[in-house]
Amino acid sequence: MISSACLMLAACATDKISYSSEVGGGTAGAPGTPGAQGAPGEPGSPGLPGSFLGDGGALDGGLGVVGSGGVLANVIGSDPIGGAVDGLLGGDNAISQILGTSPDATNRGLVPELAAAAAGDPNAVVLNGGLGVAGSDGLLADLTGADLGGALLGGQGLIPAGVAGGNDGLLGAVLGSHVADPLLAPVAQAMPVSTLADGLSQIPQLGVTGTDGVVASLLGTDLLGNLVGTQGAAPTVLAGGSSGAIGSQMPAGEPPLAPLGSGAVQGLDVLAGNAPSPIGGALPALPGLPAGGGLSPSTLPGTGALTGALNPVTGPVTGALSPVTDAVSGLPGIGSALGGLLGSP
Repeated sequence: MISSACLMLAACATDKISYSSEVGGGTAGAPGTPGAQGAPGEPGSPGLPGSFLGDGGALDGGLGVVGSGGVLANVIGSDPIGGAVDGLLGGDNAISQILGTSPDATNRGLVPELAAAAAGDPNAVVLNGGLGVAGSDGLLADLTGADLGGALLGGQGLIPAGVAGGNDGLLGAVLGSHVADPLLAPVAQAMPVSTLADGLSQIPQLGVTGTDGVVASLLGTDLLGNLVGTQGAAPTVLAGGSSGAIGSQMPAGEPPLAPLGSGAVQGLDVLAGNAPSPIGGALPALPGLPAGGGLSPSTLPGTGALTGALNPVTGPVTGALSPVTDAVSGLPGIGSALGGLLGSP
């Protein structure tokens, strides 16, 4: 009896040990395979391309007013302001970097470059990269869905080059690299770029700008052409030089305001550092001006004769505008307004 009870207890102990090994005593299983990678998050909103003053920014060369090669040094031969700022704040301070020209910059600074462009320097850098208002995926394209500025203004000349740049310009990426649903799309749809460009192309060139155009015939240099360019739908209407409707009517001979034109170009070249400054003692006589360089109506030779010189032009110009006003009057939507400005009945 006792032996039977012992055998039963031994069997129970064996079953308990076996059960225990089955529950927690075995080796750990192999780890499971990792789960699939989650979907990428939404991209952040685009920022401005670079900084306004940093490398590649619109003012990466600074304003170019102070410092060596700045406007002050170009005009008066020295830079008292830049030296005073450096003496107060130390060299390479933020104020001098903004007002002056960065030593690593590839241009002369904003003001000298603008002056050079206005004087007709083809190598001038106007707002490094441009403002990005016009051009592919620029601000206007993001707002309207069409590059109105680029098509109408072109990209040559101080103003068109300054507002160009597209998505790489200063303001080009404000609304993104490409806006799928432009806010002002109805404007571009109501006035398609192709329609505007085709309408302007029907207007005969006026010859206001260009070689021997109205401006060059009066000033001896095409300052207006330097500003607005001669490309693009709108500047092309003004261009044409001596072949234009008005330019062809300008009398030949010495430009009556040549001293004013040459003085303006020389002043711009001085600001840009492309010409020596006349300041620093007595001013040398500019071409056509008395010694001292004074500019006033009484000292400009030919000013008194300007009216007489233009009298023979008044009549022919009125007749020359007839085909222009006729073409303008046919433009859809804007013909009547422009025709009224040009004197079309």
